[in-house]
Amino acid sequence: MHVRNPAVAILLPLVLSFPAVAQAVLRGFGEFTFDSSMRTDSGFTNLIVGSAFTCGFRPDGTVAANGANGARQCEPPTLPAGAAWLELAAGVDHGVGLRSDGVIIAWGRAGTTIQVPAIPPGVIGIAIAAGARHSLALLSNGTTIAWGDNANGQIAVPALPSTMTYVNVAGGGTHSLLVRSDGELVAIGNGGAGQTTVPVPPRGMGYAAAAAGASHSLALRSDGQIVAFGANAAGQCNVPALPSGLWWLGVRAGGSHSLGLRSDGVWVAWGDNTAGQLAIPALPAGMDYLRMSAGDRHTAALRSDGRVLAWGDNSSLQNGPPDLPTGADWVGVTCAVRRTHLLRSDGELIVIGPGATTLQPPSLPAGTRYVRVSGGTNHVIALRSDGVALAWGDNGRGQTAVPSLPAGVVWTDVAAGANHSYGLRSDGQVMAWGDNAVGQATVPALPTGLDYVAIGKGGLTNSVVIRSDGACVVFGSGSLGQTAVPTLPAGVRWLEAACGALHVVGRASDGLVRVWGNNLYGIYNVPAAPVGSDHVGIDAGYFHDLAMASDGTLVGWGESSGGQTVAPVAPAGMSVRAFSTGSRHSVVLFDQPATYVRFGTGCAGSRAESRLVPLGVPRIGATWQATLTELPTSSAILMTGTSTTSSPLGPLPLDLSGFGLPGCVGRVRADVTTFVSGVANTATFTLAIPANPGLIGLLFHQQALVFDPGINAAGAVISAASSGRIGG
Repeated sequence: MHVRNPAVAILLPLVLSFPAVAQAVLRGFGEFTFDSSMRTDSGFTNLIVGSAFTCGFRPDGTVAANGANGARQCEPPTLPAGAAWLELAAGVDHGVGLRSDGVIIAWGRAGTTIQVPAIPPGVIGIAIAAGARHSLALLSNGTTIAWGDNANGQIAVPALPSTMTYVNVAGGGTHSLLVRSDGELVAIGNGGAGQTTVPVPPRGMGYAAAAAGASHSLALRSDGQIVAFGANAAGQCNVPALPSGLWWLGVRAGGSHSLGLRSDGVWVAWGDNTAGQLAIPALPAGMDYLRMSAGDRHTAALRSDGRVLAWGDNSSLQNGPPDLPTGADWVGVTCAVRRTHLLRSDGELIVIGPGATTLQPPSLPAGTRYVRVSGGTNHVIALRSDGVALAWGDNGRGQTAVPSLPAGVVWTDVAAGANHSYGLRSDGQVMAWGDNAVGQATVPALPTGLDYVAIGKGGLTNSVVIRSDGACVVFGSGSLGQTAVPTLPAGVRWLEAACGALHVVGRASDGLVRVWGNNLYGIYNVPAAPVGSDHVGIDAGYFHDLAMASDGTLVGWGESSGGQTVAPVAPAGMSVRAFSTGSRHSVVLFDQPATYVRFGTGCAGSRAESRLVPLGVPRIGATWQATLTELPTSSAILMTGTSTTSSPLGPLPLDLSGFGLPGCVGRVRADVTTFVSGVANTATFTLAIPANPGLIGLLFHQQALVFDPGINAAGAVISAASSGRIGG
């Protein structure tokens, strides 16, 4: 049975004040990456802007990245100790960097795009540039190298007389620009739009720098004027007139828009503005832009306070997640295919990613909030705080046609499969609707006396539910074993499950994660939880899975071509609060640490050593549970306390041999004791934690006296000891 207990009362006297609460951090990884800290953090010293991605670099070389990442272009290599990035450039799906030791590194799209040519010993890089899928670099010996796509001759750098060098390079869509030391501008590659037809400068003048867009070129003349040529359908070559007395200092080119830096420090943008990429944010007083760069349809800049800003097209999340209203925070996340659904603390729901524009949620009635959300291929279903379920988007299979409920019955949870939806009702029934081609919307009848207590994410052709007897039921297609739920050991029950494209992942009360169905990409190979931890959360993507451990870390496995299983490390002082998986991307929400880990052994008796298996992590305002395993009589006395160093019986850890428990060690002061009992050699402890912010960060420790008649003089052994940290 579940035993409720006022153990948390021992913690309340320790609450002296509310701790400072840091804003939660959202990070997406895989095919799309994003990091909400880029919107809030300062301390960035460099940035890189590709066609549809933006990366901010910190002095230690760590990166905050937003945008398309299908080729891992947002994942530059780690810097060697003492090194820094001097220059950075990016194309469609690759990046290139010049390190402070003169080494040139490229990453992202596999193949020639990132194969930097061999450089003679003693020669280093001094400048770099990137085109769509090619790159160029100036070397210290006066030569220029280029690599990558050469379909239009964009890396066929012309040889120079021995007395001359190239001093500036730029890469465009399929062309390149090179400024010679005599001021002549050389253009190579595709010139179909006139982007390689360089205007002859007036006598006595030359070119000092250049920038290349998708099909247009910008060149800065030695007299401070900008010359633009090539495609001009969006006005990207219509250079604005300068105010009297000013001149241009720099140029940047995006897909079909252009940027220029004036001599008064003001950046000016012109050309395509269909996504708002020309709307340079106004600067606070005393602030400057240190760097500015352009992507295909977005623009980003580094401010003098170390903040990175990005604006324009956000279809690939290249500008990152939206800003939060004052006082609000992120509290939940789910993914679907290429979209991400975000729940805010004010109850609002935000949908981001490709296709999100047409899938924004209905407005909330006064006094209500969104509390659950799930997404299919092209539809979304959400649960409001008043028990109403709403669905929107594609209804070609009836997947958004939420059925009516009997009087007095409300929805308590909702889930979506690819083209079907289902919901858990307050009377313990489940209803499903939408695509039912293989029975994925045909809910199995319940055995007498049982209810459904939980539902999980649906798959392409499957749905999954949990019954009140702890059974997991999968319905729909079973052609690859999706409906063949593994049998659990006696006393172990299913806690949650989720469907991938062709497989199912489930978590049981023994802390283990099991996978069944299609074993594509080795999806059966579930990583073990870190030592001292148990898995306390799961989710399934198309062909990859994630699991959260009770130490607050996240691990992924399965298909990882886009990096969707490579979970980011939590920011300092945070742990995983929520996470979710899409088709080829994943998202994690970091917040105040909430953990529960074993820190010391107990002793075995007639059965293996008993341990406390957390069913989740402790957070304020929530009910937390842990199951004691290996109980010979299915009962124990659970000790909860705040010290692991002292007790009324003596210093801790304490040898219990003198108390009739040879070989056993007491590790926790018993401030509160609770009798727990259950069945099948297990018992579950339930702790209702008050919604008191003052409890955030507090530690409690637990160990159990396990009844084992006849095993020793005391007729008992002791469990392993665990510590919990309460999160927000």
